[in-house]
Parts: sequence; C-alpha cells; structure tokens
Amino acid sequence: MDNPAECTSIRDRVDELILITGAEGCGKSFLVWQLCHPLFDRKGEIELLYADALSANLQFDVLHKILLRKLDIIDLRSQFAILEDWCRQNGEDHTIAGIQPFLYPALDVKHAPPREYSPQEIEVIYDKLAQIAQRLLSGVQCVVIENYEYFDDNSRTLLKRLIRLCIAAGQRVILTAVQDPNFTADAVDHIALDKLTPEQSDALIRQLIPNISSLAVNLLHQISDGNPRFLVELIRQIRNCYDVQNDLITDHIINEMRNNGMIPDSLENLMLAHYEQLGDMEKQLLKQTAIFGRPFIYDEMRDLFGDLWETHYQEMVLELQRQGLFSTIGFLPTPVFAYVNTIFPESIYRTILLSEKKKLHLVIADYFEKKHSENETKHVAFIAYHYICAGDRKKMIPWCKEAANLYLRLGAYEQCRFFLHKIIENSPYENETCAAALLIADSHLRQANNADAETILTRYKYLKDLVGESHDRFISLYVRWLNNTADFAGIRDFVLQYLSTVADNEIRSQVHIDYIEALVFNNAVDEVESEALPLYRTLSAKHKTAALNKLSGVLAQFYVNQGEYKQALDYYHQKLKYAEKLDDAFSQRIANAGIGIVYARQGRKTLAYRYYQKAIEIAERIGDRNGYAKALMDLGTLHRNAAEHTKALDCYLKCLSIAQHIGNRILESIVTYNIGELHNFLRDFVNARDYVQRSLSISQKIADHTGVSFCYDALGDICFEEHKLDEAEEIYRKNLELQTRIQDHEGIAHTIGNLGNIAKHRDDIDKARELYRKQLELVSEIGDIESMGKARFNLAMLHIDQNNPVAALEDLEQALILFKQCESAYLTELSEEQIQAVREMLR
Repeated sequence: MDNPAECTSIRDRVDELILITGAEGCGKSFLVWQLCHPLFDRKGEIELLYADALSANLQFDVLHKILLRKLDIIDLRSQFAILEDWCRQNGEDHTIAGIQPFLYPALDVKHAPPREYSPQEIEVIYDKLAQIAQRLLSGVQCVVIENYEYFDDNSRTLLKRLIRLCIAAGQRVILTAVQDPNFTADAVDHIALDKLTPEQSDALIRQLIPNISSLAVNLLHQISDGNPRFLVELIRQIRNCYDVQNDLITDHIINEMRNNGMIPDSLENLMLAHYEQLGDMEKQLLKQTAIFGRPFIYDEMRDLFGDLWETHYQEMVLELQRQGLFSTIGFLPTPVFAYVNTIFPESIYRTILLSEKKKLHLVIADYFEKKHSENETKHVAFIAYHYICAGDRKKMIPWCKEAANLYLRLGAYEQCRFFLHKIIENSPYENETCAAALLIADSHLRQANNADAETILTRYKYLKDLVGESHDRFISLYVRWLNNTADFAGIRDFVLQYLSTVADNEIRSQVHIDYIEALVFNNAVDEVESEALPLYRTLSAKHKTAALNKLSGVLAQFYVNQGEYKQALDYYHQKLKYAEKLDDAFSQRIANAGIGIVYARQGRKTLAYRYYQKAIEIAERIGDRNGYAKALMDLGTLHRNAAEHTKALDCYLKCLSIAQHIGNRILESIVTYNIGELHNFLRDFVNARDYVQRSLSISQKIADHTGVSFCYDALGDICFEEHKLDEAEEIYRKNLELQTRIQDHEGIAHTIGNLGNIAKHRDDIDKARELYRKQLELVSEIGDIESMGKARFNLAMLHIDQNNPVAALEDLEQALILFKQCESAYLTELSEEQIQAVREMLR
C-alpha cells in the first residue's frame, strides 16, 4: 500500500474485517504493523493469533492459544474445570454445556463408542466455542489473525464465527492469508498484495544502488523471488559492504558475496548474515553471550572471559543494544542484559565449532564451580548443564546428582528426571545408573505416578534379594509404593519380611516410619502407639534428628486424626524444631502448615492463617511448588470454614492449576474433591457431583483407595442432600465394603453414622439409634475424640426429635466435654447453643 492517506483511512475504521492477502514475503506483516501502530501509541490492547506450518497438526489451535493467554490453561483436557468455572462466573453456564465430550470423546460414556453428532449439533457447538472465545477477547480493541491458511480445519471453522462476533462487538479484525478465504462478513476491506514484478524490483534496486548492472539486478530479483522484505535486506547487505554511490555492483560481486556467505539464500539466514558482517571482537562477544545461555552482567562475563569485558565489550554491548540485539531486563544493581530475539543466540551457537563450544562450556562450568559454596544452590543446575554441553562425564555426573536432588527437594520433578536420565546415559557404572533409576521412581512416587514407579520397581525387583545400598533403597521405595496404593496389608507383610535385611540404619528407620505412617492411614491405633512411641524414644536417645523430623510429623498427623489436637500441636512444634536444626526449609513448610491445620480444626482462625502464610512464604522462597499448592489448599479450607467461599474457591483453583502443572495426581484429586465439597456446601449439587466424580476418576486411576472412599462418601452426601435416600444408602454401603477391605476404621465409623442419618430421615428411630451407638462404639475404640463428640451430638439430636430432652441434654454435655478436650471451637460453640436450647425446653 503506497498511499499513506489510504492506510490512515483504513486503520481508523472499526466494525469491519480488514483482509490482507498475498504470497509470503509480500509485506503482509509489515502492513499489519502499520495498521496497528496507532494502537501501540495509545496503549490499546491487541491480540495476535499467529499460525505457522506446525499449527495445521494442532486441532483447535486457535482456541488453545486464546485459553492459554487469557486463562493460563496449558492443557485443556486436564484443566477443563478452569474454563467451566470461568463460564459460570461470566454467565456462560449454558454455553459450556456439551463442549467437553465433543472436544474429548474419550471422556464421554465409559466403554461406549464415540458419539456421532449431527451437522446441526456441530454448528451449535462451534457457535458456543466462538461465543466463549469472543467473551475472552472482549477487552481487546483489535484482533489480528496471521497466516489463516496455516491454522487447522477446526480453527478455521471456529475463526469464521469468531470474526463475525468480534465485528458485531465493535472490534477491529485484521486477517492475513495467502489467498482470499471468501468470508461472508458484511463489511470486508480487502487489500491484495503481490510479489514485486521484475520491473518493480528493478526500480527499487536502482533507487538504492545507483550503479548496478542489469545482470546484477536480475540476479537479486531471482534470489529474493520478488519478496520485498527479503530484497530490501539484500540491498542493505550490499550497501554495508560496498560504496554503492561510487562503485559498480555487478553480478560477479553478488555471486562472490553469496559464495562467501555474505548474502543469504533464505530469509531465515538474514540474522546470521548480519552476524557475519560484524567485527571479530563483536563476534567473540556474541559467541560468549550465546554460549553463556542466560541473561548476563558485566562482572560475571569479565571474570569468565577476561579483561576485554572491562576495556572494550561494555561499550559494544550498548551499541548492540542500540541496534536492537540486546535489551536491559533488570538491575542487580548493575544492568542485566538479554537477547531480544532468542533465535539469534541459537543461530550463533550453531556456528561455533564443537571444540570451541566444549572449551567455552568448560570455562563457564569451572568458573561457577569455583564460586559455588556448599550451602548454595542457585548455580547447581547451571554448572551441570554446562558440563553436559562440554561432554565432561567425570564432572557432569556428580553435578547432575546435585541438580537432581535439588529439584527433587523443590518438587520440580521433570527437571529432576532430566538430570537423572543424563546420569543413566553417561555413567559406565551400574550402581550409579541403578541409583538414578531408583531416584526417578522416587520422583514418580512423590507425584503419585504409581504406574511409572511400579514399572521401574518391577525392573529392579531383584534388588530385594541382594544386600547393599541399592537393596536398602529399593525396600524403602517399595514400601512407599505400597503405601501410595493403599495396600496396607501388603505393607505389613513386606516390612515384617524385609525390615531386618536393611543394613543402613537411616533407611531402616525411614522404612519403619513409613510403615508407621501406613498404620496411621489405616487407623491402627494400638499398633501406632506400640510401634511409634518406643521408636521416638529410641531415636531421641540417639539424637537422630532427621528421623525424628519425619516421625514427629507422622505422630502429629496421627493425633490430628484422633482429634487430640494438643498432642498434635506438640509434635508439629517438635517437627518445626528439628527442621530448623537441620536447616530443612521443606520440613519447616510442612510443620507450619500442620500447625495451621490444627489451629483451623480448633477454630482459631487468626493463628491458622498466620501459620498457613508462613508455609506459603517458605514454599515461595525455596521454589517448592508442591508445598505452595498444598498450603493454598489448606488456606482455601480455612476460608471455606469461615464462609469466605469466593476466597476459598480462588485458593482451590490456584492449587488445582499448580497440581496439574507439576503432575501431582494425589494433590489434584484432593483439591478437586474439596472444590466439590465447597459446591455441596453451597447446595450447588450439579457442580458438586461433577467435581467429586472427577476426583473419583483420578483416585481410581492412581489406585488411591482412601481417595476413592472419600469420594464415595461425598457422592452419598450429595444424594442425601437431594433427598435421594435410596441412592445415598447404596453409595454408603458400597463405601463401607471398600473401607472394610482397606481396614479404614475411622471411615467405617463415619459411614455407619451416615447410614444412621438415613434411618433417622426415614423415621426408623430404632435403627438410627442402633447405628449411632455403633458409631460411638467404633470411634471410642480408635480413640477419635472429635468423632466421639459428633456421635454423641447425633444421638442428642435423635433424642430431641423423640421429645426426650433429658437424654438429649446428657449426650450434649458429654459431647461438649469431648469437643473442649480436642479444642474444637466451632463444635464447642454449637454444643453450647444446643444445650441452652434444651434447657429452655426443660423449663
């Protein structure tokens, strides 16, 4: 477009589609920039939806791009709940209905063939998707769609609808394509661009290079294929190398420049051509920064590569910054520089000879290794990376171990496994590769990727019959795998058989503690106390701080389960003391979160909030994404119990997003369950059932039997609230079978109480009383004080319904004593209110 006035006229229009067509390199992107430039000046929001050759293989690519930018949805299949929540919050509940099974047929009815949609149904679904996309883009003034033909078929179908909605909403839409896609929009301003003809190329070249032969002109047109942008870059290269005002440029000069690599044969090589035109010092500077591999500061580069960074390179960096190669991204307090375009350093890196690369990588690794201190972690992965690139196996393996262990502690499991696989690929020693493989299994167990862990453990199962460090490590991991899969009977048999074969005292204590933790999950009260308390005394006498740190947390959780909150607090504070002594921030986070949980159970919201915030701050400081997500979930539960439902949901959704991102399936299942419980509390039974069903699906996939039991309980509660008593009873009895099988004594007692509630609602008072008393008997056996109080409270409510205030008062007073004993403020207050009401009845 040569006429500036015409360009101004077009860019000032709204409520229409501006369609720019033409072959690649005709200047479509440049014209888009011209049309959008005034919006940049006014800081208007522009949304660019760009496709390349790879996009054609990505179904609904344009939808995923919009969801990633607007809702931070990385994987729609696993994060569909985020989109559903956004739709609910923005009045699009009806719009989202039916979308998930259409996009992901495998998520529809189990074992059924994919549903076939009629053309009319498909039209409706695409309209819904377009409506959601437009609502997400509603704050945007201009939507730019580049390379329309590269988008996949689904995206192009969706875009046609989206464009109509955006225009109707008063948004400007600019679309570029090679050919006219024949849209049926009411207002289309079509700008057709073409490659330069030989005559147009001749005119452009001669304007910028006055003395050039006709053969040279023809050759430049042939090289650029009439691409205006490429041709201008070729001319710029020639003008940089020759005095075009006083010299004659011939085809021989052009060919010589091509042979010497001074003129690129493709648009992609323009950056390297620019690099080749720089002086030796500038090239060396760019090599060093490219191979450094991250933003840099002057001092580090000087220490690494010499005094030129003091005497010459600083001024060069500023000049390259003026040329647009570098940008300043921060101050520490000196400037921190980074490449503007990440393709440029990658291109430079590929030009460096392998021997020179290895030498530079070794220089960088050695420098940071010397700077590294024992308690410092920030350079560990960086050092390992450069030794990997240098191919120095001797140095690489110990640093990969350091980096893997660091990322394991931080919950960055993918990065952890990257370095472990490097050990497996490069170590000639079987004991090192075996240790790395077992650590990979460890990372999978932490994410509840139980199937992946099982694959590795099955491969190394022969270790259980050997002796040595690998044997001990295998026994520990196998017990954890049994624990993860809730095979408590299997744990007991396995530990009794193999605990004595573990030679390493630390690992043996760890296995013993894992066994005790399984007993805690199984509510085996007598066994926990007979195993854990003597072990705690033994470890204390031997000053085994690390083992005490772990065991104190297990005992704290045990007493939380029993409703004995004073003891739970004591042990969590013990854990905090041990964690601080070990300088173990990870365990400090666990202890602070545990203390917060106990205070929350006691109804002491301010204290709970304070400790949750401490846990979050620690997780943020050490990069513990897993712990950060768990603390968010606990904070969400605190808000839920305080009737701050919006805050609760916000915390839960943030936790869910992180859990899905890091692949922690157990945490994902728990927080999804909590979201369902929150919706149930709000009497939104549709969403409650949906989230609990999702949690159930995850728990079943990872063989988390306890999680499955919790979900059954919640589904029964939802049916109960909906007065579907037969369905509720069927689910409760199914859960009772599971709880009996996995020996979940606390869960059995709870379910019997639920069945008592059903009997009560059916006016079967004798049955209800029998079940409540059985519940009381069971929770008394396992010593769960809070549940004993709840059972007494249930019996009291039954007496009130039977107009027996005397018996009700007796049970309420017993309940009050129990709730005060476990310092449960909310239940204490509730009991006092009921006691007051009953006493009023007796007057």
